[in-house]
Amino acid sequence: MNKKLIITIVIALCFVVALTVVSCNQWDTPYEQLNKDGNTVSVKFNINGGEFLETKDVTLVDVFNLNKATSLSNGQKSIVPIDPADDTIRGSVQTVSRTNHIFEGWYVTLVNADGSYTITTQKWNFGDSFVFDASKAKNAENPVLVLSARWIPFTEFNVYIRQDDGSFPAEPQKVVAQSMIYPTWNESNGRLTHNQYPTLENKTFEKAYFSSDMSEEITTNIQGETYFDEVANKFKTTSVDVYAIYEPFAHYKIHNASSFVNNANKSGVYEILADLDFKDTTWPTIFSSNTFTGKIYGNNHKFSNISATQSAYIPKDPSKDPIKYNYGLFGAIGSSATIEKLTIENSSFTIGGFENNDGVRSNYGIFAGKVENGATLTNVSLSNSKLLLDSGKGSMFDKVRATEVSQKYANLMNNLYAINLSIAENNSTGNITTSGLSVEFTKPNDKVFVDGIYNADANETAGKKSVSELFTISANQTTGVVTISPVTQA
Repeated sequence: MNKKLIITIVIALCFVVALTVVSCNQWDTPYEQLNKDGNTVSVKFNINGGEFLETKDVTLVDVFNLNKATSLSNGQKSIVPIDPADDTIRGSVQTVSRTNHIFEGWYVTLVNADGSYTITTQKWNFGDSFVFDASKAKNAENPVLVLSARWIPFTEFNVYIRQDDGSFPAEPQKVVAQSMIYPTWNESNGRLTHNQYPTLENKTFEKAYFSSDMSEEITTNIQGETYFDEVANKFKTTSVDVYAIYEPFAHYKIHNASSFVNNANKSGVYEILADLDFKDTTWPTIFSSNTFTGKIYGNNHKFSNISATQSAYIPKDPSKDPIKYNYGLFGAIGSSATIEKLTIENSSFTIGGFENNDGVRSNYGIFAGKVENGATLTNVSLSNSKLLLDSGKGSMFDKVRATEVSQKYANLMNNLYAINLSIAENNSTGNITTSGLSVEFTKPNDKVFVDGIYNADANETAGKKSVSELFTISANQTTGVVTISPVTQA
């Protein structure tokens, strides 16, 4: 059949047409126009609760010219209905869809006296001819054949998530899906893709079972059993119970530096599965200015080329989360934290400025400002790394007003600041191996005003000197303690 003689039309309700074409009374209906053009033979596709091209309340009809239909010896005519999805003839795919259903096929449908439809069990095979009585094909509005979409509903999965006390709740979370795809790890971003399993904040899927006694573990994709209900004349699926267990933390499997940075979580659990080079990434401030309470399993891999800078941490709710003055690659390592089998090398931490004037001790170290009692550091190594003191504008060395600069330095001398090459305050029974650590100014030759410590006059008319002329820094390689001393002025 000539491709041009096959027409797909969308016939909307009259009031819809009225909105588009001003008034139904002033224009021919789509069917009337088809009849005038001789296209009186129609095949109607009953979407049966679905959508055509993502649009509801439409009717899909194929029309044919009766004079060009194939004539048979008995006086009847035949046509070959075209699959809406056949783009070789239509030129484009005419898709049908239904939320939470799978399209199963088109079925021959009986039109009852009251205009209702009865979908038969005969699935139409596109490519077959349909024979009809030509005398009954005088009006396109009365189809010679009706084909109805049949849908298989998605399965309803009842997901019971184990609670903190080890029991399962009485009411499940409902998941409606074609199938329950088992969670998979994404190597590029380091995260577990939960697929159809619920995603819970700061929790990670661990295992699932078919019953609450956890006797049969689910390890693959699952789906419901599909059956045809003869009474309801439609497909149905059985619901499936799933009993899931989630780890009480965010879990990540890390293969690259960007995924570690993008998944920065102060209570996260990280499996390091490759050496990570942080040269082209920014170390997260959530680590450098907070207490890390998670776990890092290094698996004997390395972190290299980290460059971090002190960043003030402002809590969302100071009453619940007070400011902690601990700074380093990790601000503090919490009592419940674990870091094991990890080497950090060729890295640096920059102390950006000494702004603490409230009498609370501040701790600075390359690895951490503080390690709390109970934290576990096992086979952790810090090597060939630097502690940098920002000696540029805005640091404690920069002369703004003589009294302010003097006060900052006085605070340093009064032990409000503890500076150490690796860990400033270590209460942990764990350990960290260090080698090749150093401390230096970021800009030793920057000129700054000589402040009140050096007998500048009250009018601040003293000249400028370089930071390295005014201060010396040194570190005890055994204890790691860093000392900043003023150079005696003539």
